[in-house]
Amino acid sequence: MPEIYTPEEARTMMQAHSRTGVSSDAQPNQNPLDGLITEAANALGYRDGGTIDHPQRIPVTAGSMRKINLAEFVAHGDPAPNVYATTTDLPAGEQAPIDPRAVIEQHSVVAQAGSRIIVAAPRDRTIAVNGEKTSGLFGFYQDPQLLRNVEPAQFATLADGADVAASALPFHDTVFTWPEVATAAFRTTVTRAQNRALGGGEDLRSALLDAILRGVAEYADKLLLAAIAAATPAAFTFALAAAKHLKVSDLRAVIGTNGAGAGYRGDGAFVVNPGIPAELSAQTAGTYIGAFGTAGVAVWPELTVTAKRLNVDGDLDVTCLVNAQAVLTDATKFWTVSAS
Repeated sequence: MPEIYTPEEARTMMQAHSRTGVSSDAQPNQNPLDGLITEAANALGYRDGGTIDHPQRIPVTAGSMRKINLAEFVAHGDPAPNVYATTTDLPAGEQAPIDPRAVIEQHSVVAQAGSRIIVAAPRDRTIAVNGEKTSGLFGFYQDPQLLRNVEPAQFATLADGADVAASALPFHDTVFTWPEVATAAFRTTVTRAQNRALGGGEDLRSALLDAILRGVAEYADKLLLAAIAAATPAAFTFALAAAKHLKVSDLRAVIGTNGAGAGYRGDGAFVVNPGIPAELSAQTAGTYIGAFGTAGVAVWPELTVTAKRLNVDGDLDVTCLVNAQAVLTDATKFWTVSAS
């Protein structure tokens, strides 16, 4: 279910999110899909141009576009009578804000295992080339971004008269940028009948927003687990984990669709043998144990949603685009598990 807050909790969260550009006294925004679907359903497939003497009717796509900002709260109301949702029920007529980023983190298995969902945008800007003497020539500047995994500094006993051996910096850094990141898409159709039926309208748009955010969460899982698999990790042993300066509490497991190693511990906890706390995911086939807290998934802070009218009835083709990438700082802190 999406993360829904009381008004008091929402105010606290808004203050915490002020660093992301959301004002501490901001009010939750309308569901961006509300205006999108309404505009697209009424959009015309042309625009008028030309002159009075020579008017022209130019064909255009009958549609609309909206952005879902992951740093902004969205108003979330109680479903209409006779519509029972899997979200937290609210008193009739009341609304509570949802935090899109929190919904993604709540439904992402890798995030629950400790990985960071990084909602980050580089500070792109144009700069003058060769100082002020450009004659209109400009270049582009972009900040790369970095996820740093800090290791313990390794101290060694120093013998009398001996020199100190130099060590590499105890960091694992991964730099990531956005220009070549792939775009992922989800596409569906909303018919006029569905939009007008029980569960349609505002309730349909609210459910679609929830589904999109949950889908981004699973896409984040897919990216990171694919990056781990691509690194061809070795089979897990506690000796390998110890050599990486990891504690048992640092380790989590994700069990894929082959179910390898799944079981229950004596206290009833779902685990991967030999006893590492685990969760299930449909986004991978294999089973992996690792220090998920050392990795992350970077998500572009805006999701682009477009709706195109398909016919005179007002049926809509809805497409959502997301850009995200796995940020795996140290693949040697992840291992595979074979079937028991």
